[in-house]
Amino acid sequence: MVGDSLTNLSTRIYEKNVPDSDKFVHLGQLRRGHACIDWTLRGAVAIPDSLTFIANGKTYPIAIVAFHAFYRCVGLTEVTLPPTVKMVGHEAFYGCADLERVNLSGGLLMLDERAFVGCSSLREVTLPCRVPPHGSVNAFDLSTYEKCTLVVPHGCASVFRNAEPWNRFVRIVETEDEGVMPADLDYAKWEEAMNFMNGFLEDEQWHIPQRVEGDETWTVVLPTNRGAQQVTFSTRKEFDMAVVGSGMADGCCIDTTFAGRLTLPDSVTAPDGRRYVVGGVASNAFSRCRRMQVVDLPRHLELIDNYAFLDCGALQQLVIPADMKEILSSAFIGCKSLDRVETLAQRPPDLFVDAFDDRTFNTATLIVPDGAMEAYMATDAWPLFKYRMESVGY
Repeated sequence: MVGDSLTNLSTRIYEKNVPDSDKFVHLGQLRRGHACIDWTLRGAVAIPDSLTFIANGKTYPIAIVAFHAFYRCVGLTEVTLPPTVKMVGHEAFYGCADLERVNLSGGLLMLDERAFVGCSSLREVTLPCRVPPHGSVNAFDLSTYEKCTLVVPHGCASVFRNAEPWNRFVRIVETEDEGVMPADLDYAKWEEAMNFMNGFLEDEQWHIPQRVEGDETWTVVLPTNRGAQQVTFSTRKEFDMAVVGSGMADGCCIDTTFAGRLTLPDSVTAPDGRRYVVGGVASNAFSRCRRMQVVDLPRHLELIDNYAFLDCGALQQLVIPADMKEILSSAFIGCKSLDRVETLAQRPPDLFVDAFDDRTFNTATLIVPDGAMEAYMATDAWPLFKYRMESVGY
């Protein structure tokens, strides 16, 4: 596969059943924020139609572009999928900001949610199949539907104008090419595969919620160096834990004018009388707490959600607990004073490549546990920290 240079593909074989006929290859690792290629790749990419696995010497068609397969490959300008691809998964091309042209598969049957969200430069999508694939209405941004041209086979424009989500494209044009009929129209089979991918993703993601909106919300009064403060917590009973914040947009868990240091408890008592370990920081939990300088996170924290610390401009240092497993997109965007990030986790948490600002990656010091540097540097996002210093152990 070629962009400006040769690059490796990360793939897996999904085995529906034992027979080889039911095996197929999907691109990607089914991990949040982990692209199947070097995400710094630049230029155009054409995916091959099959791969031969060294382990068994057998060749399999590439059938699925899976979850986050090309996540935030911001230098990617054009991608061409082979006719063997039947499904493009959830957020497969999320955040490919320079992507201008997409040549979809003639055999495409399924287009999952948010597959091309964040592709702000997208101007042309070519779909050579005569049967409109099933797709989510939010597979593309609204601006893409308005500005991008959908190119379909000769005589098929009217069919696409009557099928979701393709009828949302303002401009649909036909080529002289007659297009192709998908060889496999077994939608149930590929829907099953899509459900399998989503289920596998949930299993792979540490058995914690991808988002942490609470079941029940209440406030706890905590002592701080600036007096007593009310902090919002929520129960997440399905996962037997509590989270900081409500998970709602603009749902900051504390007075946004709070200044200084806040120490969060390891566990809290809910209104039902049960004691819950604090396992997550919800979306927007500390958004725009622009005067908060330090936050001591709970010992058993596993997840920091999207925008959890959005625009905490005075936040200077961060210590990530040993149990941390996942830090999602934009968690620390706008934390312009952050100059030291220390992680106590021996196993690198799953970090989205846009969890921190480029300024933080370029100027903040990253400190990892003794002996863990190699593991951190083998991930996609942790090596983005320019300044790294291995600790002496804990």
